[in-house]
Amino acid sequence: MERSNSQPLRSGIKQSIGGLHALNAMIAKCRNSTRIYGAQDDLLFCSYLLGVNGAISAILTIFPEQCVKQWEAVITGNIEGAKLIHVRLLPVWQLVISDGMYFPGRLKAILITLGRNGGLPRRPILEPSTEIVEQLHTALQHAKLLPDQ
Repeated sequence: MERSNSQPLRSGIKQSIGGLHALNAMIAKCRNSTRIYGAQDDLLFCSYLLGVNGAISAILTIFPEQCVKQWEAVITGNIEGAKLIHVRLLPVWQLVISDGMYFPGRLKAILITLGRNGGLPRRPILEPSTEIVEQLHTALQHAKLLPDQ
């Protein structure tokens, strides 16, 4: 997903730390010379509103269709629609990242639940417990994100 600029740009920055303050500073300093890609999964909606050129983030792996719809909603001015997608995805994403050591394992567990087997996490990353997998399934169910919903 990418927003075009009027002039061709040859480089890009993946903004993945520092929150909205860092993103605002980056946009102010680099907007005319560098593409800026949002990578803070729980802040993508806000990043889009601030004018990033696109996104490079893990949540796109889990929810590609919803993320593209959110991007398109922002680009076309449907801010309320984009916000609704954000509100729908955020609780699931927060559960995925709630324990950094398990993050890739939780991401892969969701992919498996959604019918896209990404394999097992490599060590030292651990697989989530059965209890966590059930919590992830419940979160997907509440967000109406399971394939049969």
